[in-house]
Amino acid sequence: MKSKNKQKGATLIVGLVLMLIMTLIGLTSMKNTALEEKMAASLRNKSLSEGGAESALRAAEDFLWNYYATSNGVALIADETATFGVYTLGAPDVIAFRADREWRNLGTEHHHDFTSEEDASLKLNPRYIIEEISGGAGNVGLAEFGDDGYGGSAGLLRNYRITAKSVSGDGKIINMVESVFSTRTN
Repeated sequence: MKSKNKQKGATLIVGLVLMLIMTLIGLTSMKNTALEEKMAASLRNKSLSEGGAESALRAAEDFLWNYYATSNGVALIADETATFGVYTLGAPDVIAFRADREWRNLGTEHHHDFTSEEDASLKLNPRYIIEEISGGAGNVGLAEFGDDGYGGSAGLLRNYRITAKSVSGDGKIINMVESVFSTRTN
């Protein structure tokens, strides 16, 4: 009969090694989960900033659409300070708004308050700039149309570039989108 006092403790060592391996696996899983959570938050912030910029873009297009729907074809007057909501081609504020990677409070703030939403708030409300790209230097992009077939003039084609920006909820992502809006005027 063997004595219990002569055991070497191999079971204890194997148990401790297995416990160490399980601890390392657990730590690795926790680090991966934390990384995935950060990636998901970043993707959410990117989606929020994209949505804000797209919403501001649609608001600017809606502004132009409503103006021309109610103006009887009278063109908006563009100037360097956007007195009537439209900048001239190459205005300093437009260049700064489009080129700067930092947030600037230039242009028109989107009328919907995105900063107060509970689940999907942005750090700042999105902004947009409307720039006339026809009728500028040398009448770039200005096209004149003749008889419309009904005894009247089809007018001038006016083109506007709309640039919209939005900043994410954490303020780390700035998203910019652009579109071109065209209409005929008298």
